[in-house]
Amino acid sequence: MTRARRLAGALLAAGALGVLGCSGADRDRERRGDEAYAAGRHAAALADYRAALGGSVASGGDDRLLAKAGLAALRSGDLGAAAESYTRLADVEPSRGAEAAEGLEQVARAAVERGDARALAAAVDGVRRLEPARPVGRYAFRAARGRAGETGLDLLPVAVAAAPDPGSQDSLLAAWGNGLRRASACERASLVFEAVRRRQEEGDLREAADDGLADCAWRLGRAALEANDPVAAAGWLGRVAGLEPGTERGRRALLDLGRIRAAQGDTAGAVAALGAAIAEIPEDESPDEVSLAAQAELDRLGPAAPPAGEPPSSLQTEGAERTPPSEP
Repeated sequence: MTRARRLAGALLAAGALGVLGCSGADRDRERRGDEAYAAGRHAAALADYRAALGGSVASGGDDRLLAKAGLAALRSGDLGAAAESYTRLADVEPSRGAEAAEGLEQVARAAVERGDARALAAAVDGVRRLEPARPVGRYAFRAARGRAGETGLDLLPVAVAAAPDPGSQDSLLAAWGNGLRRASACERASLVFEAVRRRQEEGDLREAADDGLADCAWRLGRAALEANDPVAAAGWLGRVAGLEPGTERGRRALLDLGRIRAAQGDTAGAVAALGAAIAEIPEDESPDEVSLAAQAELDRLGPAAPPAGEPPSSLQTEGAERTPPSEP
């Protein structure tokens, strides 16, 4: 006999005793639910159990009905309702936590088979909260394998931990970083991209991590400028310049960095950054908006500025490996 059948048998056996404690209307709804479940009409059973709970699983306070609702939802394919029912069951009656965790693991298994990322995330999160030692990470890994970009952000770190080899871990880390970047969580994404860069010295994953980190550093640097935080802005913009030398964004980062240094009274640092923004123009291209703006800033600095194209060699733009980066 499978675990699901044992659980169903126990719940239905308990139902015969449980209905005795219900109000008349609720007792009728629960009885109809039991009859529907026995007849294989699981969606109808869920509707009756939900009605007996007052119309909502989330606010239900009867552990028996919640357990029945969870099983009916699982059998009917409403995995979100199943996860919600079992999670609420453990909250209402902590002594049934193991039973709830068992139900949630069944939800996770079904969610992987059906590709239901939201239900899987809810189930895995519930199991980890109730029984941290229960090995549910494998479900997250199976869900993420081959379609990491479609996997929920909450599941990806679980999938990373459950990945069986370093290559799979790094691929999932990169997917996690990109997911965080898309969610505008660039500070967290930067930490994840840095982890990939430390683990991958070359190859596609390293390039993807470099690109992701540069993009996040640019966003964070610009946000810091808007927030009037020049120290943080300089750190992030220096990171961009180091990761993307010669690109338009890398040179714009140098231009902004030079302006920050000038405002701080650091003439040497300003000259270095602005000179690099000019020097990094490709040889076959004419001066562009960035180089012209950088030259204008150098002209304002006076005779301390070097000729265009001759930046001091002391400029350091790569920054620290850890994020947020140290001020260059």
